[in-house]
Amino acid sequence: MMWKSLPPEIRAMILKALVKSHTKLAPYALVCKEWQHAVEQHNFCSLNLKVQDIPTITNMIAKRTRNLGLINYIWYSIELPTCNYEFPGNIAIYEGDLDDFIRGLDEFDAECQKEYQAAQAIAEEGIRALLRFLSVLPHDGGMTLDISIYSPSDSERFKYIRFEPSSTLEEEPMQSRSHGDADMSSQALTKLFAPTYFPDCDSTESSSNGGEKFWNTVPQASCVTHLLLRRQTRRQWGSHSLRQLVAQFPNLEELWIEPWRENIIKAQPVIDKYGAVTFFKPLKSIMPDQLKRLTIFEDFNESYIIPGPNASPNPRQDRITSTPLTRGLAEASLALHHLSAAFIVDACQFWKVCKPNWVWEQLLTLTLTSQALWPDNHPKHINDTIVEAAQVAKSMPKLQTMQIWNGRKGYAAVFRYEKGFRWAKITWRATWGLTLDKRVVAEWQEVAQMIGIECENELLGYVPIRSHGEAVTVLGLKNVACPVSIRQICREHLEMAN
Repeated sequence: MMWKSLPPEIRAMILKALVKSHTKLAPYALVCKEWQHAVEQHNFCSLNLKVQDIPTITNMIAKRTRNLGLINYIWYSIELPTCNYEFPGNIAIYEGDLDDFIRGLDEFDAECQKEYQAAQAIAEEGIRALLRFLSVLPHDGGMTLDISIYSPSDSERFKYIRFEPSSTLEEEPMQSRSHGDADMSSQALTKLFAPTYFPDCDSTESSSNGGEKFWNTVPQASCVTHLLLRRQTRRQWGSHSLRQLVAQFPNLEELWIEPWRENIIKAQPVIDKYGAVTFFKPLKSIMPDQLKRLTIFEDFNESYIIPGPNASPNPRQDRITSTPLTRGLAEASLALHHLSAAFIVDACQFWKVCKPNWVWEQLLTLTLTSQALWPDNHPKHINDTIVEAAQVAKSMPKLQTMQIWNGRKGYAAVFRYEKGFRWAKITWRATWGLTLDKRVVAEWQEVAQMIGIECENELLGYVPIRSHGEAVTVLGLKNVACPVSIRQICREHLEMAN
């Protein structure tokens, strides 16, 4: 039977099965033009690239310009040199000779500086090569760029760390496995979460010329519409570097950022202050006009927290949020269609920084976390938080969904408002019960501009929640982080517990 004699639907099914069941497809492209198109579409749709791959892929595409429009997703990995996680005992803890302790710290600092400088040079060259490659690609529609930075020694030392593309959604069984000798000392965490700065960009010295030197040497990439900076990158983007990176994508429609909370509690206010000035405060003015969705998910792990000397009691290890940072994000939300911010801000603080005359003309969905939603809080305080949300929501004429949630090990809760065609609903879904009082119902009826509104109360009962990742899953939250990131959080906490 000739290939062309088969019905188009059957041919499509065969080609779909072919690309799914074979890893080496190049020989099949020689069968005919239709097979060639199917193979090329599959091969070029999703690319996993490293810095050393850029010359090869550039030459390949130069010879096959028809394939440029097939690229929908690029996972770009910048591999840093291995770092030394073997520390001498005299810097692990001060327990003896002070001179030896200080000498050990000096040696550790010198080693870190050397590793930082090597990493910065590689990251700089990696971003430059990437942007030069992307600058020649056409803007034909939606292209997702997923940037990761890592060192091979990270997953060797911390066995539970996985490094994978965002397209990895296979339902791998959640099996416990040993995570090996995971060093949680401050020295190991300092290296794992080392900052990713660019020389002349995040420098605090007055001689840095505003940090523009590096970014003036790289082109913009108009082809990128979605940018992912996922939590599997433990190296932290400097906020000024992040600002400059975003500016390189003038057609950006969606920005997903998953930073890590500072593991040294006393350092967080300093980082927040710098981030507010260099990224969040000017965010509204630097956002591309096309940007419609901003998702920020600040990840954390209680095992990483280092209280430091003379730290204030904080048994729940709550995030102390920054008012200037929150204000910058709130101002940026005025131009967005979708905003989700988890843990980096608190909904209660978000409402307080909003001005009475603000109107969110385009906002369709808003999802925020709030520490007010926890089991031991008084029900009145939780209801007050929900009422405040409704009062601000009255200035969001197109609002379809608002979610206020919280989740940690042992508990999870979400208040959800949804509006459709001629219907509206509010839902409390949590591991503990809460009666939504009459004020809540009345305020949200005003938001929906309806006489009646449906109210649901869903008690989850006993559900094993071992991490904030599992809280996201049981609450049914969407678009608060990349799905693969949520799965990584669940796996890591499960493996670290064994």
